Formats: sequence, C-alpha cells, structure tokens
Amino acid sequence: MDADKLSYKLPKKSGEEQLLDGDIAVNVDLEIVGDGEYVLKIKRMNPSSTDEDEVERAKHMAQNGAMLLTYGELLQDMGEKLIAQSQASLYSVFKMPSPFPNLKSDQ
Repeated sequence: MDADKLSYKLPKKSGEEQLLDGDIAVNVDLEIVGDGEYVLKIKRMNPSSTDEDEVERAKHMAQNGAMLLTYGELLQDMGEKLIAQSQASLYSVFKMPSPFPNLKSDQ
C-alpha cells in the first residue's frame, strides 16, 4: 500500500461515537412490532436553528434522557439475568455444582 494514501484516510467513527459527538439531541421511541418484540429507536437530530422555545427544547431533552436511563437500566437487568442463566445452564450441562442455586437452567 502507498504510505501517502494512508496518511489521507481518516478512520470512520463507530455509530456510538457519532451518536455521542457534539451537542446531543435525540428522539427516543420504544416500538412494539410484534408479539414480545420491541425495538428501541434512538435517532440523532441536529439541533434546530429556528427560534424554538428553549424551555420546550430542554423539557424534550430531559424526557428523552430519562427514557434512555430507564431503558438502560432495564437492558442491564435483562443482560445480567441472561448471563446468569447462561452460566447456570453451562454448569448443568457439565454436571458442575452451580454457584447460583436459585437459577434453574432450561434444559
């Protein structure tokens, strides 16, 4: 590869880095798309350049921030339960005593 070409390439930012760059303005929506199927939509928005009421904008940002924190806590709890259930299942498969006596594997 040509070294001159490499010096002009900028690394692409991941989606997470792009979402968190600069002034954060997002819309948050939890959509139920089927039986037990949920889609959390986080859409980055450019701050409005109009003379939008700053109180309403701040209210909107606070509501979206609270929703993100709530969904984050729910996702963390679900993730921790799935990891614990996975570990309990593996202990069961390999006939090892489980350090999680209250969790039963699905097998």
